[in-house]
Amino acid sequence: MEESFDRLLHVLDAPPSTTKTGPDYINSPEKRRWDLEICAASRPLFTRLVVIGAGTMLLWDGKNPFFTQERIGKDGKPFPLCKMRTMKSARGMTASLGPSDPQAVPPGLFLRRRLIDELTQWWNVRRGQMSWCNARPLVRAEIFHDPVALREDGRQLTMQRVCGRRLFDRWWPAYTLGRPGLASTFKSELFVPGTEEYMIARAHANIEQADTASPEQDRDLMLAMAYRTLSAMKEGFV
Repeated sequence: MEESFDRLLHVLDAPPSTTKTGPDYINSPEKRRWDLEICAASRPLFTRLVVIGAGTMLLWDGKNPFFTQERIGKDGKPFPLCKMRTMKSARGMTASLGPSDPQAVPPGLFLRRRLIDELTQWWNVRRGQMSWCNARPLVRAEIFHDPVALREDGRQLTMQRVCGRRLFDRWWPAYTLGRPGLASTFKSELFVPGTEEYMIARAHANIEQADTASPEQDRDLMLAMAYRTLSAMKEGFV
């Protein structure tokens, strides 16, 4: 496994292939090529982590550890996000409350805090529905305010309602500019998920990432993700 991890670090440490930044970089062929290089380098490591994580959930309750959830991606188009179940059930349309979501079962909390449950999205990146680094994809119920229909989880806050027209009109184009990512610059751990403060901070972070995206920024985000994965290896998970 150390060899697989070193292979991933080798790709991340390679010199940038472009000097493009911002929107020019987000939709560039260089960024897509880098995504595919990460897919190739990470496949052995991430596959093993996903298999062990899924097996852990299967042993816990005997239920299917995988499901898909519709998310809103590039150009506002929906796509099926590949997910590893960390809760008792997967209803398919509700939003997460972050790594420490109280709905998660004990082994699920371990997987969430080390991002192992997100590694199934390798397939979304490989298919071109996602990128490794960009704004995280949201479910439709988190974005658009519907005065009639209540959200399945009972919370009615949405990006559209919380941000107001001015901020939402800046955030939506930034959010849908490119393929959504696994790693973003939004520091979600500093906020309580699902709150107005959380959503406004997410909007500003997504707008800034769309403006400042670069190969260097992507490398730093992926390194942080890689070392969180390494922590699971050191704890004897693999």
